[in-house]
Amino acid sequence: MGSERDEDLAELSAAMLASAESLRKMARESYTLDLAFDAQAVQWLEGYIQAFYERADEATKVQVIQVAGAFLGECLVRCFGGGWWRFEKSACIVFDGEIALFPLSKVQKQLEQGAQAEGVARFFNAFASMHAQKQPPTPALVEDHFVPTQAPLPMLGYLIEQLRRVFSAQTKAHTAQDFDVLQAHAPSWMEDGEALLENVRQQKLLLTEGNIVWAGLVQANSTLFEAGEVDCPALLVYSSEKYFDARPHELRAIAHKIFDIKNSSPSNAELKKVADIVTSELDRPKCHKLPSVLTAREVSMSAFMVFRKHLPDGFLRGGIFPILIHPATQAVMIVPVDYWPQNLLRKWEQRFEEPSA
Repeated sequence: MGSERDEDLAELSAAMLASAESLRKMARESYTLDLAFDAQAVQWLEGYIQAFYERADEATKVQVIQVAGAFLGECLVRCFGGGWWRFEKSACIVFDGEIALFPLSKVQKQLEQGAQAEGVARFFNAFASMHAQKQPPTPALVEDHFVPTQAPLPMLGYLIEQLRRVFSAQTKAHTAQDFDVLQAHAPSWMEDGEALLENVRQQKLLLTEGNIVWAGLVQANSTLFEAGEVDCPALLVYSSEKYFDARPHELRAIAHKIFDIKNSSPSNAELKKVADIVTSELDRPKCHKLPSVLTAREVSMSAFMVFRKHLPDGFLRGGIFPILIHPATQAVMIVPVDYWPQNLLRKWEQRFEEPSA
């Protein structure tokens, strides 16, 4: 089911891009214009659509709606992020998993009501203003460690939503014995004073009431990248913001920036604290909020336990994975593989290296 949905969205995105490119080709050949996917092109697009207002027959309208709507959608994606999605039978652009815009419908409205009432340029500019107000201010870069906003990958947003549905349905049906089987035991090396004991003790809470989000791996014990029996600590970054549902790769980029400052002494005090944590390896940070010199988003860094029984094949394969969090504890844990849908397993095997899938 999930794989079919992914394929459908991939086909939709490819079809819309092809339609948008056909309009760009027409603009080059008929108007000697080399259109970019930007606000200036949308202004031209409004005039192009207006030429057909109250003049085009039905067949021409259908063609204009397809190519102009696809081009408008691609301009939205290139300028503001988001991606093509299908709501019921209508193509739309989804932003952050929350906002949906219907560019083909907007073109149809201009054809029916004219630019004064329903112009696509006004629509585009209005959304641009709203989008700018929602964006957090970008702080001054400090030694080039800041990770800017990255384009969303809607299919990964769909993937984590699918996992949440599977997890919710299965956990409701679980017995107390089922939860006992899912939980991992404390490894033999773990002593009473170990900070990560909370991660062992809070598994039941996370499994029964936890929320699923993406995480990016910062560093882990080298033995965790091969088959073995011992569970070991690691360090990750995560966020509860829905913004990251379609941007786990942005979390991974933040994790890379953190690892890059290991064994260094940045001039910025907040960044130095992060560098000290990742350098120590024995430090066990819990929900350490990352400074704005790394990201403008609410992202935290936490130590966690890699329980091999919760991973496919029992070892780490990539730097992106789903975790469970809960406001009542600072502990986090990887979502056990028992709940992973097939397409998530496939992405894990690919190490999430195919951003378009």
